[in-house]
Amino acid sequence: MNVPATLEVHLTPTGDAAGTTVLSVVGALPHSLLVGPPAGAAALAPSDWARAVIVGGENQIDLGGVRYLPHVDAPHRRASDPPRPPGAGRLVPLGSVIDFRGLLDKGLVVPLAQRALQLPLILRRKDAVTPRFREYTSDVGYDLQVFRSMLDEVDRNLVADRVAEPRDVAELVRGAALDSQWQAFCALFDRRLVELADLVGGFDKHEHEVHGFYFRKHMWDLILSSQFLARTNLKPRGYAGDSEMMRMVYEDRFVGPTVFARFMHRHPLRSAAAQAVRNRRSLLAGMIRGRIDAQAPKGERQAVRVLSVACGPARELGDIVADAGVSSRVRFTLLDQDESALAEATAEVEAVKGRTGATLDVRYVRESVRTMLRIHDLRGLWGSFDFVYSMGLFDYLTAPVARAVLARLYQLLDDGGELIVGNFHISNQTRVYMDYWMDWVLFYRTEREMLELAADLPGAKASVMFEETGSQLFLRVEKRSTG
Repeated sequence: MNVPATLEVHLTPTGDAAGTTVLSVVGALPHSLLVGPPAGAAALAPSDWARAVIVGGENQIDLGGVRYLPHVDAPHRRASDPPRPPGAGRLVPLGSVIDFRGLLDKGLVVPLAQRALQLPLILRRKDAVTPRFREYTSDVGYDLQVFRSMLDEVDRNLVADRVAEPRDVAELVRGAALDSQWQAFCALFDRRLVELADLVGGFDKHEHEVHGFYFRKHMWDLILSSQFLARTNLKPRGYAGDSEMMRMVYEDRFVGPTVFARFMHRHPLRSAAAQAVRNRRSLLAGMIRGRIDAQAPKGERQAVRVLSVACGPARELGDIVADAGVSSRVRFTLLDQDESALAEATAEVEAVKGRTGATLDVRYVRESVRTMLRIHDLRGLWGSFDFVYSMGLFDYLTAPVARAVLARLYQLLDDGGELIVGNFHISNQTRVYMDYWMDWVLFYRTEREMLELAADLPGAKASVMFEETGSQLFLRVEKRSTG
């Protein structure tokens, strides 16, 4: 949660009181601002203020009246207890609901009243939905709700007041329901996905957007029953494919409070795209292990230097460093723009150390693609590498940006180095599922388009390969000596 050092809130008191109180902004929650104590003054008590203005960005933002609520210093008794938020307290707007999530990175706040002005336009979007699609959407919703009702009855019976079952018995019963109904659920869902793909096959980009929006609004209750689908749609970190989603994909388990919720969570994790993500992890680990084994250790300089760009939770490190003997022969640099992703990567590194007894050489870099393109001497700042990879970044980059990023990463390679970039293929079997159910839209590429990204790299030998499902392809670039 990075906040510009100059971002402040100027508070005007109510009534006849004079003067302005200035508080620094230390964070932003969806509907409140976290603020520090007033400089050189006593701590504030709970209080209402006539006006609050955010200053320090490109524009001043008038929040109107607000209430200040100091943090309560509650004891932290359990590991599950939430940590104390930063700062001294928070400001909550009065008389309006404001979304602060875009304040820190974009300098924007969105009042609910502003969003309400867009409702007539959004409501009219359904007029462009075809009758066949409306009928399909209604039928899918009906089918899944009927299936849900059958399974929910099992869950209700387990917690009925007079016949509540012990937890171990309840889980045995839910397990039996999973075993007996999972295949039938998958058959129903898969058949409906095939019908969906046939129905939208001729749509252009705008038609996909309109029909996808309509579909998800009708399926919203079903979507929210799945932890995975809820996260892909809500995007709590502002983008799809975050490290928490990757964790769910890697774990591939039934998760949820009810049998139906577990079905809805697990089904997308059994898709070809999810399997491709798991496949690429093992494929990548094998390539890096092969390079480590091929490069005989001849002192510290001979350790294989590996850079992971948009590293996410970095679960592949556990596959690469399977024993302590490997750790001295590799050095990792993990780069991501997401602070939470780097925290999860750090936890993975510590877990690998605990399992193997290894002492890993790992450096963490928090930077974005925009920073990468802006820094002139990237090699001087980050060093050079023998192996650079990025598995989940290029799916979100347009072709011009992808070429520019690839060129910068290629500059980081030493002669003989290798660069691997993943991208979902245009024939991804899960594409319609991702677009319509998950709201997870990517830039898909063909083999030719991937090779074109590397066409202007000097001394580059480029090739493409696929993982087993054929859903994801990889651009493999070897840097030959240009001297």
